[in-house]
Amino acid sequence: MKIEIDFDSRTFKEIYSLNFDMLWKARTNFSIGVIVWSLISILLGSFVLLDDNQIGYVIILTSLLCIIAATLFLLKQIRLRKRYNTGIEKEIEEYNKRSQAPILFEFLDDYFHYQDHKMDLKYTYDGMQGYRLARDIIFIDISKERYITFAIGTSQLGNDKAQQLLELLKQQFPNAIKVKNDEES
Repeated sequence: MKIEIDFDSRTFKEIYSLNFDMLWKARTNFSIGVIVWSLISILLGSFVLLDDNQIGYVIILTSLLCIIAATLFLLKQIRLRKRYNTGIEKEIEEYNKRSQAPILFEFLDDYFHYQDHKMDLKYTYDGMQGYRLARDIIFIDISKERYITFAIGTSQLGNDKAQQLLELLKQQFPNAIKVKNDEES
């Protein structure tokens, strides 16, 4: 199956913003949970202090340290998102300067072939992780950590071609996690 799609900056931003969100979702939720439980622990420590028990200071101090650590992590994530978005904008500018050629996704019997304005890559299916579907975007994952992924919006393909691609991916990756909903991703 050979798919050629035109570059669309809006879809490109949507795809890579979603991928960033999915990569950081678990860590972000954990940090928010740490902050909430630490605030509850501070209240608990305050009640313990009312009974003149010195352990309340330890509870409050530990909770404050957890809040600081979680907040620093969330601030780091915000800085990374800004840097990531800057990288996306630079990539869009570079694509628009260099090429108007379509992006090629080719699924052959032995390997997957991807080609755009600066890459021409081939991966055997054995060396690939699998695929996933989130918000009508098909992600083809190369590495286990999803740091290397290729994505196609189903709106770029149309319903029939998107279904054909999903069937092909099911055949190539029978043991992969095939479809994830937004709530699971």
